[in-house]
Amino acid sequence: MKVGTYGNIFAGRRGAELYGITLQESPPFLYVPKKEKAIRGLLEKIRRDKIDVLFIYGGDGTLHRFLTDWFNFFGEEAEIPLLVPLHGGTMDIAATALGIPHNSAYAVTKIISLLRKEENVKKFCRGLSLLKVSGSESENLYGLEVALGPAVNFLKEYENGPKGLWQVAKIFIFSILAVLIGWPVRFQEFLRKLECSAEIDGVKIGRREFTVLYCSVIHRVIFGFRPFRDTHGLRGFRFLAYAVSPLAIVSRLPFLAYAIIPKSDRYINSSAEEITLAGFEKTMFTVDGDIYESQNSVKVEEGPRVRFFSFKKFN
Repeated sequence: MKVGTYGNIFAGRRGAELYGITLQESPPFLYVPKKEKAIRGLLEKIRRDKIDVLFIYGGDGTLHRFLTDWFNFFGEEAEIPLLVPLHGGTMDIAATALGIPHNSAYAVTKIISLLRKEENVKKFCRGLSLLKVSGSESENLYGLEVALGPAVNFLKEYENGPKGLWQVAKIFIFSILAVLIGWPVRFQEFLRKLECSAEIDGVKIGRREFTVLYCSVIHRVIFGFRPFRDTHGLRGFRFLAYAVSPLAIVSRLPFLAYAIIPKSDRYINSSAEEITLAGFEKTMFTVDGDIYESQNSVKVEEGPRVRFFSFKKFN
């Protein structure tokens, strides 16, 4: 078994500590964001070196960019190492869902030790079908979560300010206040509904204005919320489409966060194999925290299946 580490070159001191731990296994693969030729060279070296297990350090966005680059460069049928997302970003939804310890240096040491025993590879391996997203200008995108509408505005606000959980909490609180009392005023614009047509597995939705449009392949999301109804055993990924006002979302938030949903066609909470959103001139959407622009439509479907190391089930 050959182990490697793929990480953002700007990961800082914690990254250097991790790379030191795995250095005896193989030199770390450090990428510079948006340097396409250099990234391709790194990925080709991972294939040539026949890396069996690859730690991903840098957060959910780093995992998303690795998956997107890998499958766009080599095709969806290309073999990919067993992936281990580590805590290194703000929310680290993937690492949390997989039960990876928060102390990344400890996690790397423990996981390498476990995987030395061949029987543990199958024991701790979880297969997961990714989301495949088409709608950006140049490439297909691959990840675990996709969102459109107000959620993208909140993410842009976060990217323009200081990073960290406190900033996430502040934006969340200000958004609720903007709905309830109209302050801060600028947050009211963030909450504007997205107008579009939606088609789920070939069936059109009658509604056209949505406050929530969200797809995910994992059950537990931001702040530990579990907003999806039990779709165990159903094919495809999870999907939310809430065609209600921001006030309706906020007033029911404690219930919606745990899938306690009114009986209404305005609240769609189900699974799907393919979703197409269209009818807008230009809109922003996010895949695992990275923001993209679409000119007229966004299509989300099941993508290639990837193996992840996990201390617990995804769902």
